[in-house]
Amino acid sequence: PPPHRTAHRLLCAATAKVLKLGLGVLGRHVAETLAGFGFPVRAWARSPRHEDATGPRLAFHHGPAGL
Repeated sequence: PPPHRTAHRLLCAATAKVLKLGLGVLGRHVAETLAGFGFPVRAWARSPRHEDATGPRLAFHHGPAGL
């Protein structure tokens, strides 16, 4: 195969792990989208959030202790 095809590795939801730091409007959308594709997503924010604000598919952590 051409070199440009072997240089890139595709992420597989079965083996990749995602940590999203920051859950503002954009961050939450990114985390939810990746979770929807089957990626296990852990999300972190400075302050606590309600489960309905983060979604049931995210493992949510907050504050310094959550890092």
